[in-house]
Amino acid sequence: QQVQPLVVPDVSAAATHHQVLQEVAGSNGLQLCVTATGGDCFYDAVRLGLVEHGMVCTVQELRHSTCLELEINRAQYEPLYVVEHPQQARTFSQFLANTRYHEWCTQQSIAALAKALNMVIHVVSTDGDKPGQISAWQQPFMDGVTRRHLVVSVAYNKAEQHYMALTHQPSVLACA
Repeated sequence: QQVQPLVVPDVSAAATHHQVLQEVAGSNGLQLCVTATGGDCFYDAVRLGLVEHGMVCTVQELRHSTCLELEINRAQYEPLYVVEHPQQARTFSQFLANTRYHEWCTQQSIAALAKALNMVIHVVSTDGDKPGQISAWQQPFMDGVTRRHLVVSVAYNKAEQHYMALTHQPSVLACA
């Protein structure tokens, strides 16, 4: 089954990254939901998205699953490791150790978690610096995933460097 892309409407009138993500959520019948801070926002966004599939887990369990995939397939991931932000570990070994507890997610950790969960993680991200020039783009992470009918959607606010959940269940979650 093909993963359906989210609708990314014309957001030229949006003044902030948060407004762009709210427009994307609304255009897809989703809610933008608040997540944890302190380096856990991505994992918390995925955790909230898994609720829609009847799966309950903790941020720590998702971090562990990510690390396990990265360790088991280290030969695949380590050569592609790049530092994506200033606070990130400088080596793959440090990154792996830090990911267990507090490291921000990277493209590799998103791909590893998608593979570990065997489900698509669909990321919508904002880009741009000036009001009226902020845009959104999307990327499904699904390499090695066979259950492509199971999708968790998350949103990344680039200006705030923060992930949020995109979900259909606003009554269960705190949504912005």
